[in-house]
Amino acid sequence: MAGARRFFWLGGQSVYVAVLSFLLAACLVSTSMQLVNHKLLFSRDDDSHFHIIDFINSYSAAKLVQQGPGTAVYDPKVQLASVNSIIAPEHLDQAFYFQYPPYFFLMAAPLAWLSPEAAFVVWNLFSLFVGLGGCLLVMRGLRGWTIPCALAICWMFACSLPGCQTLHMGQQGGWLMVGLFFLFFFCFVKRQDVAAGLLLSATTYKPQYVFFLLIPALSARRWLLLLAALGFEAFMIAASGFVLGWGAVLDYPRVLFNAEKSEEIV
Repeated sequence: MAGARRFFWLGGQSVYVAVLSFLLAACLVSTSMQLVNHKLLFSRDDDSHFHIIDFINSYSAAKLVQQGPGTAVYDPKVQLASVNSIIAPEHLDQAFYFQYPPYFFLMAAPLAWLSPEAAFVVWNLFSLFVGLGGCLLVMRGLRGWTIPCALAICWMFACSLPGCQTLHMGQQGGWLMVGLFFLFFFCFVKRQDVAAGLLLSATTYKPQYVFFLLIPALSARRWLLLLAALGFEAFMIAASGFVLGWGAVLDYPRVLFNAEKSEEIV
């Protein structure tokens, strides 16, 4: 009986699924055409306004890692030169400043071996895999959910406007952060504290969201989870110092407090 109700519910939503699927298909076609014509990552509109998407900063961060230790990755002029080398012959006069923690540069580093367009596709596929994979994993753990129903919900998430927009922009958060949240709570419920701690630490590249994950960990007194998070955070900071140079790592707190006051950045 329960299976029949779920089937009826899913069938009753078929119109919504079809409409969302059409919107996702339209988004994918539009994005693919712009990517093939080299008008997605950066472009100039009919009014001569220049636009770049969020992914350019991630790709620029990867390219900065290739320059080796000692590179002033948080220097606005260095970031501007890196972005301008990617978008040439176009250029910007001010940097769209990249304030992410030093270890995000390491996360993005493998993208530097690819062309900007290929890196954009790989980044989106990886983000979508983590996001939808985490979502599916959590829902499969809920009592009474079948695989078809869970897949239908994941598909509707992917077809939503925010879901499409974050892919179109190649954003650093979006699907990747959603997936990390889902995976954290899956490990938290399963009492896999070390894995949950690693996932908690991985979300700190968007520090404004960490507090939402700290609340259940602290309230449940999951000290092993918190210890694992601190340990992995220390490892990522040490790796950043080794790869980027300790100057960049130690300079990061000053960057956070002073970046918004600079007239060299946007």
